[in-house]
Amino acid sequence: MNIFERERTSIEVVMYALYLYFPGLNSRSTSKVIQLFGDAGRSHAAIWEWVQKIVPNAFTVVKEYLLF
Repeated sequence: MNIFERERTSIEVVMYALYLYFPGLNSRSTSKVIQLFGDAGRSHAAIWEWVQKIVPNAFTVVKEYLLF
């Protein structure tokens, strides 16, 4: 099942954006970087939605990890 099958952004751009986001680049900076690919670019909110599709409770997991 492809969770990005109805998206207007290619899967390569989505995966690269996630590759930039997870090591520590924030969503606004990530959206600026993917604008270099020539398409219309995506907002920081779109990137946040991609992250939520991949890891729905990312901040809960990080928060629990930091507490222990």
